[in-house]
Amino acid sequence: MSLYSKRTENNNLKILKKTDYENQYLNEILKNEILIKDRKLKMLERKIKQLQESNLSKIQFIANLSHEIKSTLNIVIGFSSLIASEDISKEKQIKFCQNTINASKQLLQTAEFTIDEARAETNNMEIKYIEFCPAESLREIITILEQQALQKNIKITVDCKKFLINGDKRRLGQLFYNLINNAIKFNKVGGSIKICASVSGNTFHFKISDTGCGIDKNQRNEIFKFFSRIQSKSLGCDECTGIGLSVCQKIVKLHKGNINFSSETGKGTCFWFDIPVSP
Repeated sequence: MSLYSKRTENNNLKILKKTDYENQYLNEILKNEILIKDRKLKMLERKIKQLQESNLSKIQFIANLSHEIKSTLNIVIGFSSLIASEDISKEKQIKFCQNTINASKQLLQTAEFTIDEARAETNNMEIKYIEFCPAESLREIITILEQQALQKNIKITVDCKKFLINGDKRRLGQLFYNLINNAIKFNKVGGSIKICASVSGNTFHFKISDTGCGIDKNQRNEIFKFFSRIQSKSLGCDECTGIGLSVCQKIVKLHKGNINFSSETGKGTCFWFDIPVSP
């Protein structure tokens, strides 16, 4: 083989090696780009799934909220029709008027919780401290929910002496209302509810327990989240609208307190919270 041929062959080998290196380098770049795009695609898919779940939760929330508003309005309309009847005694008229007022207050509480759900989600909820008596607030709220409890023959017992605490009376009233309302809603017919409220040192303790259907284990990590719902239809209980517990947690935290619960499926649930008596 001539010297020229050898040089040509060497040059060709060098070119081939260089081409191989370049191809390997390009392949590595291509692989990295594919991996990056694959990760971005998976992130996008996860985001889409999260948005779809969030959208579905909000649709379900609106549907359940509409059902609760409709049910309360039916109570208002029903008692109003009875009051308008000519052949009704004065005693029954007063009773039906009170039931209508209580149902209207219940509807107002639902509306306030819906507004506060949005405020809590955007961290725009404020509290105003005043001195008030929890025992009086509890009595007012139980009066509002009395008809609802009677319909299910639920007995409510309250252990709360008269004492004063400093807090946001309206917000804490919402907190009491929602916990008692849930205890009735998720309770069985003929069940019972026990409410205990007391002061120890500078701490206000509140506890409410029911004999209802309880909360499934796979739902216990979700109940304080926005638009969460407790599904207990299979246990013969109503379904939560999704409003309330996230707001309750926010109210307790704004009062520098803690809220928690224990539950046994089919036997009942106990919620409790502690907040300072004075800020």
